[in-house]
Amino acid sequence: MSGCLLAAVLLATLALWPGTDKPDRSVPSPRVFAQRESGAMHGEGGSPMPIEQAAPLAEKVRAGLAIVIDDLGENMQAVHALLGLRIPLAFAVWPHARYARETALAAHAAGFAVLIHQPMESRNATAGTGPDPLRAGMPRERMEAIFRQSLARVPHAEGLNNHMGSRFTSRPEDVRLFCEIVANSGLFVLDSVTHPASVLYEEARAAGIPAARREVFLDAEAGKRAALARLREAERLALGRRVVAIGHPRAETLAALREWSGARDPRLRLLSLRDCLTPPRAGPASHTSEQ
Repeated sequence: MSGCLLAAVLLATLALWPGTDKPDRSVPSPRVFAQRESGAMHGEGGSPMPIEQAAPLAEKVRAGLAIVIDDLGENMQAVHALLGLRIPLAFAVWPHARYARETALAAHAAGFAVLIHQPMESRNATAGTGPDPLRAGMPRERMEAIFRQSLARVPHAEGLNNHMGSRFTSRPEDVRLFCEIVANSGLFVLDSVTHPASVLYEEARAAGIPAARREVFLDAEAGKRAALARLREAERLALGRRVVAIGHPRAETLAALREWSGARDPRLRLLSLRDCLTPPRAGPASHTSEQ
């Protein structure tokens, strides 16, 4: 009798277990994304399957694709869906999100890379940077305080990238000051390139920080079909060189990732974001934009 009772309890528990299912000009704050989604499920839980291993580093990786998902931390259902994809991803967590800490802990526990998705000032005054973005002309002490707060809110972060930031990241003097602060943290930097004049990548490398630069936005154009097209574009590029693609936790993007991951080119190497970092360089930074 006790064995039957235990089995019934286990079945009931499993039935309640949670399932896994732009640039500045168009991307609102992560909270706006969450508000737009219907049936969002917030909270913790879920036991992700083991993720596919990133490409081995027996020799220097010369080609492959690293995928970053921005604006995470407001919707745990999206987090569970991403964990369920079982492919290497980097989770860029908005530090002011309601579930920033829970998202970072879940991603780290499942073996995914965690980034701080640091808000920075946009040229668009109505853009949703969220509270406490890094602003042009901000004193060093205030930048340090904001960065310390982000580190505390996003545990296990190994890097950071910019949320918005078209104004801030195009100002070398401000970016240089921030990179001096980041250089003491051990984090690497991903330039999201939300504006063609961004100097975040160059200034990070000049400050002694390993850095990478986004090449493809997966969902600057809405819709699953558009996201699939961008994934295939990133795939084609990544057969010949290292490529970083950034997407967002939209339902259409998640559906596109799910479909693409099961039918991608078998020659494609999926990389961790660390595999795509360029080493620091000596000498002054170049401020020439590449996008």
